[in-house]
Amino acid sequence: MKFTIYSLWIDYTFYVYVAVFIAAMTSLLFGIRKLMEMNAAEEERAAPEDIVADGLAAPAEEFPQEPPREQPAAAPAQQENLFTEPEPQSNPGRPSPAEEFIKNLYTAISKMDDRMKNIEKNMAVAKPRTANNEFIVKFLEDIMNDYDALDKEKVKARIQFLLSDLKKQ
Repeated sequence: MKFTIYSLWIDYTFYVYVAVFIAAMTSLLFGIRKLMEMNAAEEERAAPEDIVADGLAAPAEEFPQEPPREQPAAAPAQQENLFTEPEPQSNPGRPSPAEEFIKNLYTAISKMDDRMKNIEKNMAVAKPRTANNEFIVKFLEDIMNDYDALDKEKVKARIQFLLSDLKKQ
C-alpha cells in the first residue's frame, strides 16, 4: 500500500491516535500542576510560623513552645576560616575531585590543541591537484592528435585557455 499524506487525513485511526495523544498531554499537564500545588502545600505546612489563625486552629496557649535554641557564637578565628580552603583529607596521595576535573580538563584541551596543530600542518602542505594536472595532459594530447586538422587560431585559443587555467592554480 502506498502511503501519502492525503491517505493519512482520511484514515480514522489517525484521529484516534491524535485524540489519545491530546488526552495524554492534557493529563500530563494537570498532573504536573497538581504536583506543584502539593509541593507548595507541603512548604506551607513545613513553616509553622506562617500559619494564619482561621478559627480552626487551637489557641496558641495550648501548644507548649520550646524556648529558642541559642546558637553558639563562632569564635573570630573560626569566622576567618569560613572562606578558606578546607584541610586536605587523610589520603594525601589522592587528589580531590575538583583537582582531578581540572587536570582532565587541561589534558583534554592539550589533546585538542595537538589535533589542531596536526590539522594546520596538514593543510599547510600543498598537495598537487591531480585532477587539474590530468586535465592539462589530456588537453595537450588532444591538441597533438588534432594538430593537423586545427586552425592556427583554434590552437592559439586552446593554449591561452590552458595558460589561464594554470595561472589559477
